Amino acid sequence: LPEALDHYDRAVELDPDFSEAHNNRGTLLTDLGRYDDAIAAYELALNNVLYAFPTHAEANMGWAHYKDGNTAQALQHLRTAVATNPKFCRGYEWLALIGIETGKPDQAVANVQRFRKHCVEDAGIAAQLPSQYRQEMTYYLARGYQELGDVGLARKNYADCAVSGETAIGVKCAHGLRALQ
Repeated sequence: LPEALDHYDRAVELDPDFSEAHNNRGTLLTDLGRYDDAIAAYELALNNVLYAFPTHAEANMGWAHYKDGNTAQALQHLRTAVATNPKFCRGYEWLALIGIETGKPDQAVANVQRFRKHCVEDAGIAAQLPSQYRQEMTYYLARGYQELGDVGLARKNYADCAVSGETAIGVKCAHGLRALQ
C-alpha cells in the first residue's frame, strides 16, 4: 500500500487538478486509517468544479468521517451524495450500515428501500450489481426490521438472503433466521 500511495502522491504532484487521483488517494488513506489526510484529499477533489464524479468524493469523505468517529459529518456528506445522485448505490449501503451500527434501524430500512428503488429497480444498474451486494443490503433490511420489532418482515428478508449460498452474509442471514424461529 505505501507504494500505491507514492504513485498517487506523484500523480497529484504532476497534475494538482487530477481529481480522480485525489479521490483514489483519499480512499487509500481511509483504508490506512489516516482519516484527516483522506478528508483533505477528498476536499481537493471536490474543489475542482470540472470533476466528473463529485458524488464519489462526497460519499468517500462521509465514510472517512464515519470511520473517524464523526457520525454527524458522515451522514451529512453521505446524504448529500445520494441526494445529488440518487443512483449512487454505495451511498445507500453506507447509510444503511450506519443506521444499523448506530441504533437507528428505521434509517437502515429507509436506505435499503431507496437502494432498491434507485438501484435494483433500474435494469441497467441492477445488471451490474453483484448478487453478494444485494444479499448484504437484504441482510441490513432484515436487521433493521428485526430491531424495529417486525418479526415477519425480518424473517422474510433473512430467508431471502440466506438462500443466496454459503457466503459470509448468507451465514449471518441463516443465523438471524434461526434466531427468529
